[in-house]
Amino acid sequence: MWIYFYLAHLLGDFIFHSDKLVQERHDQPLADLGKHLAIHTILMAVASIVTLETFTSFSLSGLLMLAQAIVLISVCHFIIDYGKIKLDMVFNKTISQALLFIMDQMLHLVAILFTFYSIFEPSAFLDIIGKTFEEKAAGKPLAALCFH
Repeated sequence: MWIYFYLAHLLGDFIFHSDKLVQERHDQPLADLGKHLAIHTILMAVASIVTLETFTSFSLSGLLMLAQAIVLISVCHFIIDYGKIKLDMVFNKTISQALLFIMDQMLHLVAILFTFYSIFEPSAFLDIIGKTFEEKAAGKPLAALCFH
């Protein structure tokens, strides 16, 4: 299910992100991000329709969960892209553009996966987090975990 949202993300970043928007990113970063986010939101809405048709019977709860996913992914997308713009401005070409690109795409994928597993598979998500915490905790007092 998450793959449709990741494909929507890739379409938004590479197919529907025009050279004009890329140039505007340097001149007016917030205006560009707003347009870019609107494109992503529309593409995720299309991905939601495909998801509803493919994986579930149409229900209000399914629609609300997908709307929640769209909002959370959109907020994450804004934060990630805004951070990328700021890093690019601060380091002013001293940071590798390839590294910045890879970090950006990896963060987007993690945000999409996190969103889908926390909304649609919360028990599996909590099991993963719980096991990780239990492995770290293994007999240690809480203070030791906080300052580790």
